Formats: sequence, C-alpha cells, structure tokens
Amino acid sequence: MQASSEAEPVEPNAVGTLESAPLDRQTIGAALDRMGLRRPGERLECRPLDGGVSSEIWLVELPGRRLCLKRALPRLRVAQLWEAPVVRNHYEAAWFRVAGGICPDAVPHLLGEDEPHGMFAMDYLDPAAYPVWKYLLRDGHADPAVSALVAARTWTECS
Repeated sequence: MQASSEAEPVEPNAVGTLESAPLDRQTIGAALDRMGLRRPGERLECRPLDGGVSSEIWLVELPGRRLCLKRALPRLRVAQLWEAPVVRNHYEAAWFRVAGGICPDAVPHLLGEDEPHGMFAMDYLDPAAYPVWKYLLRDGHADPAVSALVAARTWTECS
C-alpha cells in the first residue's frame, strides 16, 4: 500500500494553537505539492535555517530554483513557556500579499500558502545578497545611514 502525500489538517488545541510534528522532507514535499510548487517527480533538498524563535523556516531547493518554507510554531523556542496561535502564519502571508501589491520590491514574493497546515512559501533571499538585519544589529553593525536609506526607499517607492 502506498502512503498518501496528503497530510491531515491539524486541529487547534485548548490554547488555540495547532499541534504538529516537526517538519521533514516528506512533509515539506507534501506541502509544496498542495501549493502546486513542485512538478511531478521533481526531487527536493531541504534544510532548516537557523534563527527561528517563533517559526520553523526551511530552505527548499528544487531543480533550478530555491524557496523558503515557513510554519509558525505553537510553542516559541524560548526558556519560558510561551505559546502563540499559529494562525498568525496566515496573517503574515496576507500581509505579504497586501504589502507586495503596494510595493512589490519591499517584501519577498509569496509563492503559495497551505493554510490548513499552517505553512506558506516565499522567495528565498540569500543572506549573501540580503544580510539578515537582526544579525547585523546583534553583532554591533548599526548604521543609521542604512535605516535612513530603507526609510527613504520605502517612502519614495511605496507611496
């Protein structure tokens, strides 16, 4: 008997979060299939990206393209018990749609959403070309000129 690639939607628990197993290659492949982002027979490589406190974030490599898959965690990766509704993942995807419609260059392109399973896919922004601002700030690289440039660009391109 062949296993189905269609995972069952997760149900909210008592605190309104979704119970879910950690992501793996098979689960990610099934999500990409549901979003229509993988061609039949197309192999994928994937690895978790570091830095996610409130979400699982994965780099997914398909032939000729890379994307990022994101799923909100029901329990944040912090010392204290901190649970948060994972529906916030859907609202983040909705924000990408709205912001991308107003100023397309200001946000990664949203490629698809698997709302029943709490995941979405977006363009992968390689840190070599798009440094992670929170890491720059953490490492003491706070340049007011960069902040001014972001504000000016956002104002002129998005207004």
